[in-house]
Amino acid sequence: MEETLDSSSLERIISKTENLGWKKGKISLEVNQESSVQSKFLLVGKILSKKSFSRVVVKDIVSKAWNLMMEVEVSVLDRNVFLFSFNHEADVKRAWDRRPWSIKGEHLILKKFRADLSFNEVDFSTTVFWVQVHGLPPNRQSKENIFKIQGPT
Repeated sequence: MEETLDSSSLERIISKTENLGWKKGKISLEVNQESSVQSKFLLVGKILSKKSFSRVVVKDIVSKAWNLMMEVEVSVLDRNVFLFSFNHEADVKRAWDRRPWSIKGEHLILKKFRADLSFNEVDFSTTVFWVQVHGLPPNRQSKENIFKIQGPT
């Protein structure tokens, strides 16, 4: 059942909500330079799956698959969204350069963390795939044909 408000009730609600706002105007926040340096050691990943994955499972799998020099920390940001914190730049590069990855058969989209974005602003709408083309005759194997097969990016 829908409830109707009389004009005095509506005005009271409006008056109360107007007092909730920020009165001081816009403020300018300083950029933390350390966060930009630290973000070089972070990747954000999203597992494309209807199944939910725990931090422990993801950490166990990536620790073995990525074969890193130092331990990686895994934090849960959202359902199937994880922050990977590395201790060495070479480990970040290794995980990034050897994409794509999967977790128990489900695709893991990895993105470089940007210090100027919040975690929920990371765009997971694109990803990297390896494609094998079987039966392509040798005289059709050229860079030009690879780009034709690939299509626009």
